[in-house]
Amino acid sequence: MSNKKINKTKVVQKTPPPAHPKKTCLDTFWTQLSGLNYKYTCIVSLCVIAVLTLYMASKTAVNGDAPIDYENGKSSLNFYLSGGKDTTCLNVTIDGAVYASNKYYGMGFESTCAAIEKIVKPDDAYQLRMYYLALWGVILFLFIGLIGKELANWQGALLTLWLSFLSPFFLGNVFWNTKDIPHALGYAIAIYYMVRFYKHLPEITLSNAVGVTIGIVIGLSIRIGGLLGICYWGLFLLLSFLKPRMRQLFVKKEWISIIKICCVGIGVAVLGLLLGLLAYPNFLVHGFSHVMESFQVMSQFSLNTPFVFEGKQIFSKELPWYYLPKIFFITTPILHIVLMMIAIPVLIIRRKKIGVFNILLLLFTVIFPFVYIIATDAVVYNGWRHALFAYVALPPLLAIIVVNLIGMAEKVPVKMILTMVLIIPMIYLLVWNIKNAPYQLTYYNQFVGGVKGAYTRYDFDLAHFAAPAAAKKLFKELSPQDYSEEKPLKIAITNGLVSKFMHIPKEWEGKVTVEDISYKGYASKECDYAILSLQFSKPVMRSTFFPPEGTIMTEKVDGMPIACVVDRREGKDYKGIKSVMENNMEEGLKLLKEAYEYDPNNFSMYYYLGYAWYRSGNNAEAVKILNSYNRYYPQDKDAHRLLGYVYYADKKHNDALKAFNVAFAQTPSDMEVAYMIGLCYYQSQNFAEAERFLTQVVNQNPAFAQGKELLNAVRATKK
Repeated sequence: MSNKKINKTKVVQKTPPPAHPKKTCLDTFWTQLSGLNYKYTCIVSLCVIAVLTLYMASKTAVNGDAPIDYENGKSSLNFYLSGGKDTTCLNVTIDGAVYASNKYYGMGFESTCAAIEKIVKPDDAYQLRMYYLALWGVILFLFIGLIGKELANWQGALLTLWLSFLSPFFLGNVFWNTKDIPHALGYAIAIYYMVRFYKHLPEITLSNAVGVTIGIVIGLSIRIGGLLGICYWGLFLLLSFLKPRMRQLFVKKEWISIIKICCVGIGVAVLGLLLGLLAYPNFLVHGFSHVMESFQVMSQFSLNTPFVFEGKQIFSKELPWYYLPKIFFITTPILHIVLMMIAIPVLIIRRKKIGVFNILLLLFTVIFPFVYIIATDAVVYNGWRHALFAYVALPPLLAIIVVNLIGMAEKVPVKMILTMVLIIPMIYLLVWNIKNAPYQLTYYNQFVGGVKGAYTRYDFDLAHFAAPAAAKKLFKELSPQDYSEEKPLKIAITNGLVSKFMHIPKEWEGKVTVEDISYKGYASKECDYAILSLQFSKPVMRSTFFPPEGTIMTEKVDGMPIACVVDRREGKDYKGIKSVMENNMEEGLKLLKEAYEYDPNNFSMYYYLGYAWYRSGNNAEAVKILNSYNRYYPQDKDAHRLLGYVYYADKKHNDALKAFNVAFAQTPSDMEVAYMIGLCYYQSQNFAEAERFLTQVVNQNPAFAQGKELLNAVRATKK
C-alpha cells in the first residue's frame, strides 16, 4: 500500500459578482457629456461670443450720448498730449451747450478710444467706438467666465459665459454704454483676482495683487464710484482673516506675515487710487478736491429724464423706490429669475462644498449696490445700467447653483431633465439676441408679456440709436444723384444731438441736411423724411400714432416698431400750419382737414386745426379737436389758453375758467390769461376772485385800460 499522502482539494463554490445594471443610451450620453473637455469648450464658446458681439456691434449707429462722450475723449487726449496746457476738456462745449459736469467722469475708455481713432483715422468714428467697446465687452465676458471657473470649475465657467452673454439687457449695453461696461469690466477683473488671492492666502501672490490693482484702476478710471472697488478690497481682506489658515498666523504670532499681507493690501488700494485718478484731467488740475466734488455732482445729478414706467410718463427724479428692482425683474430672463429664486436653498445645502466665503462674496457683490441705490434714493435712468457692475457676480452665482443642482441629482434621467430645462431657454435667448440685435435693451420677459406686452407700458430704445440706424438704411435706399447742394435731401430726426453729429456717408456729403424733430413739432416740420423713435414718446402716442401714416420703413423688435421712416414730401399738415400762421385761415383749414383725413391720429397738428376751426367760427369742432390734443399734452398752456377762449366765445364761463386756470398754472406771469380768468369770474358773479386776479393784472400793467375798467366795475358791485 502506498504511503503517498493524498491531497484532497476542497472545492469552494464562488459567489458570482453582483450584476451591474445595464447601461442605457441615456447613461452613455451623460457619461460622454460629463467627459467633455470644458476648458476647450469654454475657449470655443468665447470665440463664438466674440464673433457674435462684433457682428452685432456692426449693426449699431450713433447713440444719444455718443457726441458728448466722443468730444470728451478727443479733448481729454489733447489735455494729456499737451502736458495739461489744453484744458478745454474741463468745460466741453457741443453745439453751444457747455457740459461742465462731464469733467467728473473718468476718461479711461474715451481717451484711449480717441488715441486709436487718431492712429486709424476711420471713415465713421462712431462705428469705431462701438467696435472698441465690443472688445471691452468680450473681455468682460471672459473675466465673468473666469470668476465662474475659480468658484466652481470649467463646467461652471462655460455656464457663466453663456448666462452672462444671454442676458439681453446686459448684452445690449455692450453696444453703446461706454461708461458702465468698462466700469463693470474693472469690477470683474478685481473680483476674479480677489478670489484667486484669497485661495493662496496666507501666501502672497504678487500676480494676483497686481490683477486686483488693474481691476480697481480700470473701474475708477471710468466713474468715481469705482472707489467702491477699493472698499470691496478692504472688506475682502478683513474677511480673509477669518480663514482658518489666516487665524493660525495670529495663534503662531507670525507678525511678519500679517504685516506683509496688510502692506500688500494697502499698497493695492493706494496704487489703484492714484493710477485710477490719473484718468481724470480735472484731478490733475485741481487735486483731491476733485474727488469730493465728483461725489457731490454724481449723487445730485441734475438731469431729469422722462421715462415710461407702468404705463405713465414720469421723470427720473420722480421714480418710485421700487423702480430699480422692478425694472431688473422684468428685463432679466425668466431662466435667470428662477435660478435666483432657488439660489438660497441650494447655497445653504451645499455651503460646505461651495465655500461660505465664496457665497458671501457673490451675494454681497450682487445685492449691496441695489440696496445702496434704493436706500440713498440715488437718481437712476436707462433701466438698471448704473448697477451693471453688480451684475458681474450674478452669472457665476447662477452657474454654481446649476452645477450643484445637477450634482445633487442621483439619477441620470433627472440630470438630463435639469440640463434640458436649462438648455432650451438658453437656445431661445440666443436666437432672440441674434434676431433682434443690436436692440437687446428692448427685451422684456414674459412676466409682462414680452416686448408686445411692455410696448405701451415701459421704455424702449434706451440707447437712442434706433432712429440713426433707420437713417443709415434710408441713405442706402435713396440715390445721392437725385439731390444736390442746391436741392438737398431734408431729413428730420429725433434724439437731439444725434441729428447734428450722426455719420453722413461720403457720397451724401453736401447733399443732405439733418435737423432735430420732436413729437410735438412733427406736423410743423418741413422735411422730405421724418425719422422717429420711441424714445421720449408717451404711451398714448404708441397706441394711437406710432408709426404714423406714410411710414415706409421700420426698425422692429419682436415685430413691434421702435423707429420708423416717414415720407413727408407731401406735407399737407406742414403747409396747412404755415398758412394758418400766415393768417390764411381758409387755405390753412382746407389743408389741415385733408391732412386730418389722411392721418386722423396726427395729434401734433390738432392745436393748429383747433385754432383754424375757432377762427372760422366752428367752436364745436375746435373744442372737440383741442380736447383730443389734451390727451397727449394734458398740461399744455397754449392749448388750454385757446380752449378757454373757445369756451368763453360760447359763453361757457365755468369751462373757460377751468381751461384758463390750467394755462395760468403753467405761466403765472401771463397777465392776459389772468385778465381772462378775472373776466370769467366777473361773468360768473364771483366778484371776490375777479377782483383778486384783476388787481394783479392792473398792478403788473397800470396802462392796461381794459383791465382797469373791468376792475372798477367789479369794485362797483361792492357799493
